[in-house]
Amino acid sequence: MAERHNTVLCSFDPPSPRITAHDIHEWIHATLRLPEQKVTVIQIYGIKRKVFIKLLDNESVHAR
Repeated sequence: MAERHNTVLCSFDPPSPRITAHDIHEWIHATLRLPEQKVTVIQIYGIKRKVFIKLLDNESVHAR
């Protein structure tokens, strides 16, 4: 299995309404307060209702 470095995994409640990519971007900005410069990749896994957020450095991961 692959190891993930500098990645935050967020899971959403399955019975909740479907969330759009725009909603996820707004949620990251409003709730996690991650600076745009620190985020390198956002991967949405819609079926499992998970979002993987890859960050530039390990300090940003542990600050959340």
